[in-house]
Amino acid sequence: MRLRGAQRPARGRSRRSARPAARPARHRVCRAGCGRHRSRAQLFHRLPAVVAADRLVQGRPARVHAGTAQHRGPERARHRRRPHGRVRQVLLTAIGHPPSVPADLGAAIDEAWARVLAAPGFLTEREARFLALVAACVPGQGTILEIGSYKGKSTVGLASIVQRYGSGPVVAVDPHSAPAVTDFGHGSQQSSWDDFRASLRAAGVEGSVEVHRAYSRDLAKGWDRPIRFLWIDGDHTYRGAKQDLELFRRHLVPHAIVALHDVLHAFEGPIRVFVDELLESDQFGPAGVCGSIGWAQYRPVDGGQWRAQRRALARKATRLIPFVRDGRQPTGLAKLRYKFWRGLVPHDAVKPDEWLQMVRGA
Repeated sequence: MRLRGAQRPARGRSRRSARPAARPARHRVCRAGCGRHRSRAQLFHRLPAVVAADRLVQGRPARVHAGTAQHRGPERARHRRRPHGRVRQVLLTAIGHPPSVPADLGAAIDEAWARVLAAPGFLTEREARFLALVAACVPGQGTILEIGSYKGKSTVGLASIVQRYGSGPVVAVDPHSAPAVTDFGHGSQQSSWDDFRASLRAAGVEGSVEVHRAYSRDLAKGWDRPIRFLWIDGDHTYRGAKQDLELFRRHLVPHAIVALHDVLHAFEGPIRVFVDELLESDQFGPAGVCGSIGWAQYRPVDGGQWRAQRRALARKATRLIPFVRDGRQPTGLAKLRYKFWRGLVPHDAVKPDEWLQMVRGA
C-alpha cells in the first residue's frame, strides 16, 4: 500500500541527517599560501608595506593581517610570522630616496645657488641648480672636470657641493686668456683670471677647487683620472667644443654626465657637438636640455634603450644648427626664425626626483 506524501519519509532528508554538523563560518582573514594559488599568495605576502602604504595614500582601510596584534580571529595563534621586516625596510627605502642621495639635497642646492648668485658671470638659476644637482647625485665615482671657468660662477656652485659632501675637488681648467677670440662678444675684454680667483675667495671654496690656468688640450696630455661629470663651457667654436669632448671622453666612467653650456645660444660649437656626438650616439642614454645646458648620460652598454628619446630631441635641436653654422650670428628675419625653433626645444627646469629616477634607472 502506498503511503501519502506527507507520511512518506524524505529520502534526501535522511541522508542529510547522517552528515556531520556544518562547520562554523570562518573569519575572512586571508592567509598566505592558501588554496591553489599558494605560490602567488606567498609572493604577495612579502609586499605588505607597499600595499599598506598604497591603501593609506588612497584612504582605503586595509584588511587586518592575521599576525598583527589588532586581529582577534582564531588563526592568530597559529599564524607563523615571517622575518620580512628587513624586506619591508629595503622596499620602503627603494620607494623613497635612491641610495646615496643626500638627505639635505634641497638645502645643499639652495646654498650653492646663493653663492653662485653673488659671483659674476653668465648662469641662470635653473642652470645653476641643475649643475648642483648633478654634482651631488651623479652616479659613479670620479672627478668633476670643468672646462672653461671664466669668472668662476659655475665653479663656485660645483665647489659648494663638493665642499659640503667631501666629494671634491672640482678640477677647473681655463687659460683665462685675453682677448677670448673663441667666445663671441668677449674678444675685447681683459683676462678673467683676477675675477675668477676673487669669486672663489668670496665664496669660501678655494680649498675645493684644483685650478689649472691652461688650455684643456695641455691638461689632457697627462690626464689619467676617471671623470664622473664633464662640464664643457670653454671654446664655443665647433672645432674647440668637439676637441674638449674627444680629449676626455675615454676617461668617462659608466653613468657619468656630460653637459655643454650655451646649446640654445647662438654658438655653433655647443649645439653641434650636443646633437652630433651625444644625441646621435648609442653610447649615451638619457639626455635633455635645462636652460641652455645640453646634457646626456654616458651609457656605453645600454645607451640604445634611449635612442628614440634622444632622436626626438635631436630632431628639434637640429633645426637651430643652420642659423649658427660657421660662426654666423642670426640677424633680422633669421633671428626671429631661430628664436621660434629654439622655443620648441624642451628646456624647462628639471624636477630632481624625475631626473634621479631617469639617470639611476636600469
